[in-house]
Amino acid sequence: MPKDFDVMDYPEPVGALEDLEASVSDAARVLPSLKGLEKELCNELRGAASDYLLHLAEEDTSPTVATVLNELQRLSNAMKEGGRIRGQERLHPQTGRALAGLFPAAQGRIIEIGSGKIAAPLILQDDEFATTLKSLTAWGYQNGQVALFVVRRPSTEHLGALATIGIWYGEEPDFPVKREDIRQAVKSGLASSLKEAFDFTIRRVRDTFCLEEGDKPGTKDIRRALQATAKWEVTAAVGRALTDLGLRTLSGDSHNVARDLVDAAIVYATNSPPEHTTVCKELIKKAFSITVQIAILYETTGVVDERLLNIQAELETRGDTHRRSKLLYGLAFYPLLDWRRELERRLKYGDYRPDDNKLRRPSGPVVIIPNWPHIDDRWSVSRKLIRLKHASKPLQNPKYLSCL
Repeated sequence: MPKDFDVMDYPEPVGALEDLEASVSDAARVLPSLKGLEKELCNELRGAASDYLLHLAEEDTSPTVATVLNELQRLSNAMKEGGRIRGQERLHPQTGRALAGLFPAAQGRIIEIGSGKIAAPLILQDDEFATTLKSLTAWGYQNGQVALFVVRRPSTEHLGALATIGIWYGEEPDFPVKREDIRQAVKSGLASSLKEAFDFTIRRVRDTFCLEEGDKPGTKDIRRALQATAKWEVTAAVGRALTDLGLRTLSGDSHNVARDLVDAAIVYATNSPPEHTTVCKELIKKAFSITVQIAILYETTGVVDERLLNIQAELETRGDTHRRSKLLYGLAFYPLLDWRRELERRLKYGDYRPDDNKLRRPSGPVVIIPNWPHIDDRWSVSRKLIRLKHASKPLQNPKYLSCL
């Protein structure tokens, strides 16, 4: 097993900063819109390079789904009378996270009514609670009748047994679990409670990857099963940096500049020859188009939000305030917000092939969103909003439009 990530040093870029700065200067000469913003862009690229190395290190230490399930299964079997706890002295950190109820363990699942199959897992991370539930609701609207099951917390005995081996449910483990701690817990008479915990966690991990009875987990590593590749991450980071600095179209010179900047960030991170780092054009096109669309949706939802505040301020002078605000929520705010959240999910997880139903997505179900309409960056925000509001009709929920 590779060196545990939790004891690795934070990776530092090994390339020449002068070369990165030269690449940024070249970009500003080709695209005048970047003139005067070289320092900000260079800082963004340095951050992207550091994150790229971090993602590479995570990929190197990420176990396969089968590794985690097999480790849990061996522990469960060892809890039987006479069983011996074998293997390396420390469990893999991802196994510890699963025991703590974190990814790769699912907190729930969507079940198709009738077939009983798992349609999608429920994985809540950080601030993704609302976004995930939105996705699940939309999945149900677009794919038929489903039922959402949220897994209850384990039993008190289960939680107590985990605490004896250094696992507190719902909290990130501070250190990898030691097998010696498990042996001591067994000697204390906690074998049955630990077996319950291991079996419970196995079911939750299988839920995450939508593994039905008899399905094999395969050789896909856990990080790639949920998160984007390191190359996608650095490409998306450069795309975000360029859109934040005002670039809204990617064609001709700007396309070449974007590709050169992604290569420059990777070279700065790894000091690898440029010919070994070139990112494909399609990847850049996909990542940049998503970042541009997210930026425009932020602008337009901001206008809607401001209008809603103005309507609320008119509460005392107009009697139809509730009707008008409800109408605005239904026609514009919620559809555009859901549209943006789905794009943010795709950007975060590298889900740039949402139409391929063969790809399993433990990050959540795919929400069908409209095709992006033609929008000229020279248009006013209000004109962009009108175009997007018209395009977002498939996302409009009828219950908000009952006041029409």
